[in-house]
Amino acid sequence: MDFSTIILAAGQGVRMQSSIPKVMHQVASKPLIGYIIAVIEELKTKENLIVIGPNMDILRDYVMLENGTIKLTVQEERLGTGDAVKVGLKSLNSNSDILVLYGDTPFIKPRTIKKMYELLHKNQQNALVVLGFIAKNPAKYGRLIVDQKDILKDIIEFLDCTEEQKKINLCNSGVMLIRKEYISDLLEQVQPNNAKKEYYLTDLVKIALSKNLTCCYLTIDEFEAVAINTREELARAEEIIQRQLRKKFIENGVTLIDQNSVHFASDTTIEPDVTIYPQVFFGPGVEVKSGSEIKSFSHLEGAAIGNNCIIGPFARVRPGTTLDKQVKIGNFVEVKNADIKQKTKINHLSYIGDISIGESTNIGAGTVICNYDGFNKHHTNIENNVFIGSNTTIISPVNIDGESIIGAGSVITENINKGDLAISRSKQHNIIGKAKEIRKKKLKQQSENKPAL
Repeated sequence: MDFSTIILAAGQGVRMQSSIPKVMHQVASKPLIGYIIAVIEELKTKENLIVIGPNMDILRDYVMLENGTIKLTVQEERLGTGDAVKVGLKSLNSNSDILVLYGDTPFIKPRTIKKMYELLHKNQQNALVVLGFIAKNPAKYGRLIVDQKDILKDIIEFLDCTEEQKKINLCNSGVMLIRKEYISDLLEQVQPNNAKKEYYLTDLVKIALSKNLTCCYLTIDEFEAVAINTREELARAEEIIQRQLRKKFIENGVTLIDQNSVHFASDTTIEPDVTIYPQVFFGPGVEVKSGSEIKSFSHLEGAAIGNNCIIGPFARVRPGTTLDKQVKIGNFVEVKNADIKQKTKINHLSYIGDISIGESTNIGAGTVICNYDGFNKHHTNIENNVFIGSNTTIISPVNIDGESIIGAGSVITENINKGDLAISRSKQHNIIGKAKEIRKKKLKQQSENKPAL
């Protein structure tokens, strides 16, 4: 398909009551604009450009990180959708049809865009295709005006609608595909003759008809078409996509004991025969392989979980963590930037960060890896078949060779050789009868300080 894309994302999103750009708000742990980027990547369009507003560095940085081939340009003054497309068009090099998308409309499907393209090129006289939908509550959407032959005649923005036009439930999504032969000429004739005094892209329909061109529309499901403009709409979109993700995983052989209490990211990958207990949160970048169990109140993000692992309950698995098969991360354990090999167990009450751990190693309760010195993070390496006693503190960086043992309560600051026993604790002193003496003294003080009734 021979077209380029202009994505409009300059809106401040005033109704979000937020200091960040509207399109950077997330659904299933992914910014709204990220969904649109995924669509254009699948479509393999010729050229892609996003129109942003001034001082949107957070949006610019995200786009560059997500897809460095996308161009960005700034709409210095927010003068409407028509002006935004004009600004974008100046930065495109390709002579191709132009698809106009919106950064706050995350659920548009690539197949829908393909249908628009096919419809546009059915007839040489077709100037553009508009994407419409039947709204349950038309509210403040623009209305598509069609004649008795179902031919698109105009698009009226809500503020400019008559009372009769407000009754129409065929609404405008804003998405438009415009033929390359006509786009420049049509845009030049758009004027701010409306209630908002803005340049409306929707005016292209009336302008095209005045030149004896035709305009088409395609109707899609309301869910696919709607934009996210408020926190309430954001919450509703989250609810819908979570329902879709849960359904997908269940159909693919994942057991969700209480599906409504599990939250997934859009990119979560889970193989069949995984069991997920209630109240589990998946952040971005999590992969779970077959046979594993994720127990209640666990939080996973940026981690690869191998086959037949057990996570939780109350575990936190942070980015950079890779678990081999049959690894156990137990209750109140936090793991970060860790490569942990098969059959290793970290059963409870530990912090394990910036570390490599070999096979069949046991990390005792209360073990803390002190990886940060206030300025830099340091790495620790623990090899196979190591036993670490409870309440051990390991000061990184150290190497702990295989088959070694660390006694409970130790503070480890030096390397441990293979097969060695390391113990680092103060010598215990028992003072005979001292506890009895202390108790007697304290009881006397309590009696003397007791207030009179």
